[in-house]
Amino acid sequence: MERSIPTFKAIPYPCPEDTARLAELEPFAPHNTEGYMSARAQLGETPFILGLYQGETMVAGCAAFLTSGRLGKRVEIPSFPALPDAKTFIAGLGEFCRYHRVWDLVLGSFGSLEGVLPAMGRLLEKRDRFEFVIELDNLDNLKLSSNHKRNMNRARKANIAFGPTMPQRSTRISNSSALP
Repeated sequence: MERSIPTFKAIPYPCPEDTARLAELEPFAPHNTEGYMSARAQLGETPFILGLYQGETMVAGCAAFLTSGRLGKRVEIPSFPALPDAKTFIAGLGEFCRYHRVWDLVLGSFGSLEGVLPAMGRLLEKRDRFEFVIELDNLDNLKLSSNHKRNMNRARKANIAFGPTMPQRSTRISNSSALP
């Protein structure tokens, strides 16, 4: 049986089932949770799930946040997803940005399993950054500041899970009219 090409969908104010599926697909991306999206919505941003779907099943996706300002609209994707079909996703993202008249697109790779961000539009800024993994089993042997140790203990008590990461890039793109 031949697999069909996935379709791109943008879901504003996603329901708990959609955010749960997204968190399942991208378990290391802390921005893909219902709580985080709700918090950003309370700040006046519009949360979206941007996803690739096979029929009605999401196979890849990410959280995106649309904001309006004096100079235009901005979309931020803090954790860019690993994609089975990057071409379809990027084309859908470009159409999404054109439809919403987005001028500033910010792509991040925080907690992303995919370390490479796509080339899109006119690049304004690109920064190398790293995410570090620290074993939390024995905090006493780590040579960290007391503030870092206190924050790590709070995270552990809150049952925050940490996973493997790799060198990442953060990309900022402006003027979505240059998108494919």
